[in-house]
Order: sequence, then C-alpha cells, then structure tokens
Amino acid sequence: MTAPAIGQVDRYLAAGTTQIYWVGSIAVASAPTRLELDAGWDLSWEVADTGGWLATPTYNETTRFSAQNATSKPGVLGTDGTSLMMYADRAGDDIRAVLAKGANGNIVVFHGGDVKGRLMDVWPVQVACVWQPVNVGDSPAMIPVDFAVTGDVKPGLTVP
Repeated sequence: MTAPAIGQVDRYLAAGTTQIYWVGSIAVASAPTRLELDAGWDLSWEVADTGGWLATPTYNETTRFSAQNATSKPGVLGTDGTSLMMYADRAGDDIRAVLAKGANGNIVVFHGGDVKGRLMDVWPVQVACVWQPVNVGDSPAMIPVDFAVTGDVKPGLTVP
C-alpha cells in the first residue's frame, strides 16, 4: 500500500494577494474580531519587502554519553529581524505618520488576502525603530521599520 498524496493546492503568488495590517489593539490575540481588524491600517499597498516574519525553533541537545548519534528536542521558538520595508513619501505622508518607535500593536498577515475563512497570523509587536528614508541607486526611497515580537505569535488563525 502506498501513502496517500496530500491534496492539490491552489497555488498563488504572495505579491498582490497577501495583505499586512497594523492593528493597534486586539483583546484576544487568538481570536481577533472583524471590528478589531477593520480598525487597523492596511499597509499592503506600501510594503516593498518583508523580513524575518518566521518563527524559528531552537534545539536542546539530548545526546547520551554512550550514544553514537546526536539527538535533540525542540526548544522555544525565536524570531529574528522582523521588519517591513515601506515606500516613502516626500511630504512624510507614509508609515511615519502611522507608526512611531515604541508603539505597541499587532502585525496581522493575511496569507490568502483578507477574506473570511482564509488564514492569518497575528504577531504582537513593539515598533523598535522607524528609520528615515533611504535610497539605493535608482530604487524608490524606502523606510525600514523594525519590530520586536512581544508575545506569542498566533499562526494559522481563521479570518473572521
């Protein structure tokens, strides 16, 4: 008997589909309401790039002295370098008008778009830094925004 295949997926490009919101307040991180999500800011249109929005495990070595193979157990999940690269506006009517260093809130990532029944992740964060615009060659001016993850990430929640 052969193993059954997983279901065929409806493949999509993240660009143009994934949405990213800044939501200042979510009462229960594992169950955001539609009202709370709608009170946030949709950053999607101005996001040029993302970085670090991935929980990475640490491992605890558990190898016995007499063993010939190294073994380990999963430890805590960590996050490094969670950031958004946002397009800048000459007059400053951009992410700098929405986020300030020290602000607490949530980054909500809607992987298949903000559509009821699809999946989203909720990242409780504090804004670590909102940099001034930077230019690289012929690229548009962009603003790096760095975040510190302040609580347990809630991945794979159903969009209300």
